[in-house]
Amino acid sequence: MLTAFDTLSTAFETVFTAFDTPLTAFDTLLTASDTLVTAFDAVLTAVETTYPPSDTRFTAFDRPAGLADTAPAAPAHRGVRNGQTGPHASTSLAGP
Repeated sequence: MLTAFDTLSTAFETVFTAFDTPLTAFDTLLTASDTLVTAFDAVLTAVETTYPPSDTRFTAFDRPAGLADTAPAAPAHRGVRNGQTGPHASTSLAGP
């Protein structure tokens, strides 16, 4: 009876070790990720302290006064190929 229990105990320990090794590695990865997030948060806090969101010193470089904060609508075409324009312009270099 003790031999069967010892065999079962050894099998359980083997399975536990097989699961414990990747879990330990994953825990190490999470700890490293948490460290990076904490460092990134410190950098963001320093930037926001130096340049708060209400700081308007740089808005003149972003856009002329009076323009909306939204981006303009995308054009119907993304360029010109072989003298064609518009949404159905050829993308072939050899011609339409």
